[in-house]
Amino acid sequence: LPISSWATAFQSLSAGLNAAGIVSPQASQVWVAQGTYTVPAASTFFIPLGAEVYGGFAGGETSINQRDPETNITVISGDVLNNSTPTGVNTSDDAGILIGINQTDARAVTQVLDGFTVQYARTTLLDVFGGAKPRVQNCTFQYVFGGGAAGVSGVRIQNGSPTVFARNTIH
Repeated sequence: LPISSWATAFQSLSAGLNAAGIVSPQASQVWVAQGTYTVPAASTFFIPLGAEVYGGFAGGETSINQRDPETNITVISGDVLNNSTPTGVNTSDDAGILIGINQTDARAVTQVLDGFTVQYARTTLLDVFGGAKPRVQNCTFQYVFGGGAAGVSGVRIQNGSPTVFARNTIH
């Protein structure tokens, strides 16, 4: 992406992901600074074809090797109204599907999701579909509530298969 410093970085995860898909649909790295990024109401964060999305940055790094996801917690949240609890209270307004990864064409390009805590969704925290083969690693998936609805899952793989699903935690 044509961002030369943290001072000029996108202020929302949606804007950064959208730019990654437009600027370089073959391969783009999106570095995400620590903090909580909430999906806009009635939306899903889609990882663009070829995008490598990394969390765990403090906001001053110049190399991907400088990030520390354990210290610089980077949260992707579906808690639209910022009122949900880990016990399931106030979750009916959470995002339905929080993160979507779709292989939109026949190119052998892999998306990456690495170094995030992904939390609060009504049905699915991560949905891999359309033949996608992402690399998902170093992530924590937690707090998916569906009120007993059919099809509720933390991570759903349908017509796709991660090339790597490693060092993740699912609660």
